[in-house]
Amino acid sequence: MSVEHYIKRYFWVFWLLVIAVAAYLMARTTNHLIEKSFLIKKLPASRPRSQRAVIPSSALPRHLKDIDNVMAHNVFCSSCPKWVKPSDKPITTEPVAPPPSDPNNPTKSQLPLALLATQLSTSRVSYHRAIIRDVTNTKTATYGVEDTLPGGPVMYAILDKRVIFKNGPTYEYLDLENYTGPVPVSTAVAPPPIIDTPSEPPPPEGSLEADLDKGIKRNSETEYVIDRGLLDKLLGDTSALARSARIVPSVKDNKPNGFKLYAIRPGSVYAKIGLVNGDTIQAINGYDMSTPAMALEVYTKLRTAPNLSVSILRRGETKSMNYTIK
Repeated sequence: MSVEHYIKRYFWVFWLLVIAVAAYLMARTTNHLIEKSFLIKKLPASRPRSQRAVIPSSALPRHLKDIDNVMAHNVFCSSCPKWVKPSDKPITTEPVAPPPSDPNNPTKSQLPLALLATQLSTSRVSYHRAIIRDVTNTKTATYGVEDTLPGGPVMYAILDKRVIFKNGPTYEYLDLENYTGPVPVSTAVAPPPIIDTPSEPPPPEGSLEADLDKGIKRNSETEYVIDRGLLDKLLGDTSALARSARIVPSVKDNKPNGFKLYAIRPGSVYAKIGLVNGDTIQAINGYDMSTPAMALEVYTKLRTAPNLSVSILRRGETKSMNYTIK
């Protein structure tokens, strides 16, 4: 019997297998549809969304569990990032820092600081200086651009009668001798009662303070008499002179015009001979004092002179201080 004969004889077995497979697939599909109809039931449209039944993913068939993963990806772009529902995006509650204010429109500072003086240079902004006092402890210091002030603010600009600094994200300003901030508790309390106390003892004999009291005599606001021995002692102790005041070059109209005095200590030689903070020494006995080289030349020529006439610039006015050396 040939193979073709066997195929024709038992061909009905092949059709039986096809029918069995088709019946199995139809039964499986029907089973899934029935299962879905029992698990996912539609609620009336009038019911609020919040009351609709939510079926946990663990109770869904595998082919329904994977539907979220399928919907989260772009079927037309496999390399695109996964799409996230707006409701699934994390909500950030971090505070947003306010934008910095405009330095051209600063606000008046309420910090306990007072602007005492400013010095402007026509050559470089970095040479600008401002004298600021901390009202809480009455400490006074000189600051330049980008220096840190008491309390943490950083100097931004120094103008003729105003300074601008950055205090955190805001720009604030101080005007010359125009402090209106909070008054420290230490200065707001009532003054203590006056109690008779013995006067301060005189400085010990042989000290610099005692020599200044004995060696300098004040005849008027601009006339003084200085002992020759005291002058020689002061010129021989340059460290004591450096500690008594801060001396910085003064520049006007892009030209040096002398030396300016700051932070004069009370009771120092500068205070004893009538000089005050902000005075600019311009000439001595007619000799120009505009540069350090000229100042050294004047010192050499006048060290033994019997009289000294010092020309100073004080609050925009030129004055002459006269000293007689005996």
